[in-house]
Amino acid sequence: MSTSTEPAIKSYFFGKGYRDLGAVIKESWERNLDSTKDFFSKIKKDGEGWQKALSFIFWGGAGVSVIIFGTVFFVAVSLFHILLLSSFFLLIYIIFTIVWVTERTYLFFHGFFSVCPHCHEKTVLPEYLCDKCGRIHKKLVPNTYGILFHQCQCGQKLPATFFLNRGRLEARCRGCHQLLHREHVESKKIFVPILGGPSAGKTAFMFAVVRQLIEKKAAEMGFETAFIDSNTESEYKTIVDQLRKGNVPTKTVASIPKAFNLALNKDGKTKWLLYIYDPAGEAFENTENLTAHQYYDYVSGMIMIVDPFSIPAVRRDYENELSRTWSNINPSQLNIEDALNSVLLTLEESFGLSKTGKIKKPLAVVISKADAFGLLGDVDKKSELIRQQLIDWDEGGLIQQIETRFKDVQYFSSSALGRIPDSTSKDFVPSHVFEPMSWLLNPVISKK
Repeated sequence: MSTSTEPAIKSYFFGKGYRDLGAVIKESWERNLDSTKDFFSKIKKDGEGWQKALSFIFWGGAGVSVIIFGTVFFVAVSLFHILLLSSFFLLIYIIFTIVWVTERTYLFFHGFFSVCPHCHEKTVLPEYLCDKCGRIHKKLVPNTYGILFHQCQCGQKLPATFFLNRGRLEARCRGCHQLLHREHVESKKIFVPILGGPSAGKTAFMFAVVRQLIEKKAAEMGFETAFIDSNTESEYKTIVDQLRKGNVPTKTVASIPKAFNLALNKDGKTKWLLYIYDPAGEAFENTENLTAHQYYDYVSGMIMIVDPFSIPAVRRDYENELSRTWSNINPSQLNIEDALNSVLLTLEESFGLSKTGKIKKPLAVVISKADAFGLLGDVDKKSELIRQQLIDWDEGGLIQQIETRFKDVQYFSSSALGRIPDSTSKDFVPSHVFEPMSWLLNPVISKK
């Protein structure tokens, strides 16, 4: 049985097989030596001289013969034994390597890897729990513990490859040890963080997008939606119930957010798992808060929410209106350019982005609260018109910074609530929230 931290019994061909071979060789050599000693022990040490001479010649010759010819025979047989077993062991090595490479290739080309929604650690595979005793197996792949199956120390056989339904086992994150669902490992994934300062409207935007995806848009894209855990489903239902009653969702307080997961299914199988990240706006106030946001290393695209009422020019233009509705509009107090700088500095310091490098992932810039006071007139404006509006609001520097650092940028306007919050219990009906997400999703989904 293995003495390593892996609670599995090593395959005979990678452990006991070598020990047995060594034991056979050792035993054969010891028998050879015992025979030699036995012959030498029969040499007479007393009696007539000619008797001792004959005894020495006969038994000594026999002992020397065993040393010479027995050793030659021992070496030849041992080499043959080693060669025979090594050839068989080599065949086993080749088979396990082929299975391992085949699995890794399949997982790579299908975009399957493990991403924890809690700590955001990305790995090829998680740790798996034995379905009989619960022991943690960190190396449940074709290796020295077995090619197709590993035997747990409790005796349970565990599938060691994707092709034998390893995903049926309970899994956990290697980093934070939180339990993972099968979809966190065996599905293609889309990662979309939502950037923006406190009170910019990120949470309302996220749930408006998810609501439209569930109620209408997924079907138009040929998918069915499903929650993979009850907590996320309960959270969604609670927020949507609040929105239907005219209540604004409570703001996010976690600076390191748990990913909001939604599965996009087709023909009963998960084709894509959506990860949406909604960190507290305070997280963007400095780079220290963002270093734990590991998802920036593998994002599919980003959405940046711009609260127009955080822009000085807009505040001046709507000073009178804001004085009457400040608590309802709830303008963000963080300049969006400062939030963007925090993200860019984090990407440079923690994720290898050069100070002049362009981010290849697309960025959707979304002006939120666009319905307030008829701010943009028609919310459904083209990207270039929204871009020009930002310039007219003296945000040309923001535009320049965005377009200098991001390769692909589009501008959108939306209203996650559809109206200014008030004391009524009227349902919030979002407007044009899905267009930014659609712009990010469609290229990813269509190319695979």
